[in-house]
Amino acid sequence: MRAAGPVVVFLMLALLALPGCGGTPSAAHEAITPQRLSLTLFARTTDRRMTYFDLAANGDLRFGGGQQAVGRGTTLTRTLDAAQMEEIWRVIDRHGLLHGQSAGLFEKPEKVEYEVKISSRRGSASYRSLDDATPGLDELHELLFDLHAEVAYRLDRVRQMTPGPAVGDEP
Repeated sequence: MRAAGPVVVFLMLALLALPGCGGTPSAAHEAITPQRLSLTLFARTTDRRMTYFDLAANGDLRFGGGQQAVGRGTTLTRTLDAAQMEEIWRVIDRHGLLHGQSAGLFEKPEKVEYEVKISSRRGSASYRSLDDATPGLDELHELLFDLHAEVAYRLDRVRQMTPGPAVGDEP
């Protein structure tokens, strides 16, 4: 029975030496960690609603809506933390948004048109997509809008609750 002890110890050490079993990040974890991720996403619906997001590599999220979006104008909304950047990267990676195909120049959308530019250390992409032709763009748009709205609408509520001059008062 004493001979089984060293064999068990040897097997345990061999298992620990296998890739991914130590303390280093696995390939799966590296695939979802953003590296210098930046993007722009413009969306225009057929009923003429427009949004534009500009995400810088440092996490600054800028937003423009309506006419501001047409000219690609933006206002800084917030700076995203590492977990929020990782959440965005997961959507990009899961749907292969770095490999999207451009729609034809004269093709028209049924509901929505997207113009997207994504850049990271894993690659870059720039294309125009219509409706659901590139799965995941709607999810990316919704995520960016939600991140924007968390701050933007909270600030609007704070402004509404802040006492100002009464109606008819001189400024």
